[in-house]
Amino acid sequence: MLAVDSVKNIAQFGYAIALEKSWVAESLSNLTDRNIYLSAKLGIRYLPYFTALKIAQWIKGNNISLLHIHWAKDLPLAALIKKILIAKHYKLQLVVSRHMSLPHPKKSLYHRWIYSSVDAYISVCDFVHEQAKSNLPISTDKLYKIYPGVDAAEQSNHLPFVIDSKKNNIIVLGRLEPVKGQHLMLQALAHLSKPNIHCYFVGQAMGESYLTELKALASSLGVTSNVTFCNFIPQPAQYLAHFDALILTTRCETFGLVLIEAMRAGILAIGSRAGGVTEIIEHQKTGLLFATENASALAEQLEWFIAHPSEINTIALEGKKRAEQLFDKTANYRLLENTLEKL
Repeated sequence: MLAVDSVKNIAQFGYAIALEKSWVAESLSNLTDRNIYLSAKLGIRYLPYFTALKIAQWIKGNNISLLHIHWAKDLPLAALIKKILIAKHYKLQLVVSRHMSLPHPKKSLYHRWIYSSVDAYISVCDFVHEQAKSNLPISTDKLYKIYPGVDAAEQSNHLPFVIDSKKNNIIVLGRLEPVKGQHLMLQALAHLSKPNIHCYFVGQAMGESYLTELKALASSLGVTSNVTFCNFIPQPAQYLAHFDALILTTRCETFGLVLIEAMRAGILAIGSRAGGVTEIIEHQKTGLLFATENASALAEQLEWFIAHPSEINTIALEGKKRAEQLFDKTANYRLLENTLEKL
C-alpha cells in the first residue's frame, strides 16, 4: 500500500515495476502519467538473472537514475539489477524503505553482497532505524528515518452500524488474528469495575478459528453484551469521530498508522508500550500507553479513561495537534522527495 501511495504522491516516480495481475499493478493501472513495467512472477522466482537483465535494460532505456523498493523480498532482485547496470557502466541509485521491524542481524556474506548495492535505507521510525544500525551491514551515513503520514479523513455522518451514545464507545481496528491481540481487549473489559464501555472490533477475520475463539472468550468472560464484531468495513477512517477512543492491542506494532488516523480524527489513541507506538503517543499527553500483552495494564488505562473525561478531551486535542505536526502525509512525502532528490 505504501509503495503504491509513494508512486501516487511523488511526481518523479514516473515509472513503476509490478508483478502482472497483482494488487499493486491493478492499483496503478489508472495512472495515465505513469509508465508501468509488468514482470512475470515465475521469472522473478525461478529465473532471477534473466528477469533482472530485462528490467535493467528497461531502466537504461528509460534513463531511470533511481530505483526505490519497499519490500525486503525485492531486495535481492534489485541488487542484481544494479550490479548488471554497473557492469554496463550505468549509474543507478538503489533506495530501500523499511516499513516492518528488523529484529535479526543480516551480516552474512550473502547479506553483505546484497546491501553493498544499497545507497540509502529509509526506516519508518526510530524503532526500525535503531534496528537497522545494529543489524545491517550499512554505514550510518546511508541510514535515514522518515515517518509516514496520513491525511485527515473527512468524517461521515452515518455509521454502517448503530452505537449507543450513552456508553463509551471504543474501536479496535485491524485484521482479526492472534498477533494483533484482540483477545487482550476482551480480557481487559472483564477486569473493569464499571464496564460502561462498548467495544467494536472492525476488521476482517484472517481465520475463522480466531474469531470463534474471540466470541467464545467474550462469552466465558461475561462481556458479550459489551462487544460487537463488525467484520471488514471499507474506508473505516471516515467513521472514527463517532468513537471515544481507538485501541491498538498488537504486541509490538512497528508503527501503527491507525493510531495517527484516530488522532487526526480527534479521538483518544491508546496503544501498547512497544515498537514505534511510543514515538506516536506521549503517555497522558497525546494518548495513553499500557504495558504490552498485559490485559490488566490495559484495564487500568480504561479505568483512567472512564474516570477523567475532561482530561481525555485535552489529551485528544493535543494528540490531534501532534499528528498534524509530525505525521501529515503531504509534508512527509515532500521530505521523502527532497531526500531522494539529494541522492
